[in-house]
Amino acid sequence: MKAKVMGLLVLAVLLGLCVGQAPAQEKKSQMYLVEEVLVKPSADAAFYELEKEAVALCQKQKWPYAWTCYAADDYRYYFVMPIGNLAEVDSYYKAAAEFFAKNGAEFKPLLDKFAELAEYDRYFILTYNPELSMIPEKPRYKRGETDFFSIDIWYIKPGKEMEVEKTLFSEFMALAKKKGVKDTWYCLVGGLGTEQPVYYMAGPDTLVEFFKHNAEMWKLLGKDAGDMQKKMLSFCRKRESAMAWYTPELSYTPPK
Repeated sequence: MKAKVMGLLVLAVLLGLCVGQAPAQEKKSQMYLVEEVLVKPSADAAFYELEKEAVALCQKQKWPYAWTCYAADDYRYYFVMPIGNLAEVDSYYKAAAEFFAKNGAEFKPLLDKFAELAEYDRYFILTYNPELSMIPEKPRYKRGETDFFSIDIWYIKPGKEMEVEKTLFSEFMALAKKKGVKDTWYCLVGGLGTEQPVYYMAGPDTLVEFFKHNAEMWKLLGKDAGDMQKKMLSFCRKRESAMAWYTPELSYTPPK
């Protein structure tokens, strides 16, 4: 089971993130369809077992779409599916309708139990943006070395997106590169189903070392970075943060 630690909100994300703990192609844009499920706190253990049953049943019935699961510290689960474009969302829903029409009898008990355990579920789109991400030449962790993510979610005032992207993000990344920062941050931009404009910043680390590494980064970046963050906050409607763990036992790969 996932650990329970302090925190507010995560994605998916995060930020719908990616199997292997980082976007599969770090230098290429990638769109994701994300299902977010908020589980009743008292039902967390039962939901975890229910989803393991669902994975096994999908394997048996050969559900065609893969997903990666991330469990957050606020009883949210994110099931992240890479897609090529928005047209694939229609294909996904069509496939789901056909799949449940064929296999509904087996899945109905699980769906009924799901309704008892979950507060809600919703779908939204995130797109990984490599130009707004910080990928060091010598990162602290290589892809796949850690299953923990720190998530920082920035909800921007409408009309301020270009200034945030072209100045603050680029300036901050340039400063981090100049200072030799080893921390990696992946930026995912919120699309349909999110409170746009919104940016999800996901950083792989370990729970034990995260706070130490974060403090070291800000010390290394110095006053200029603090000023950039203050300016960023002036463009922000709200900001949320959380922690999440890649959960392989609740992830799914279609059988060949």
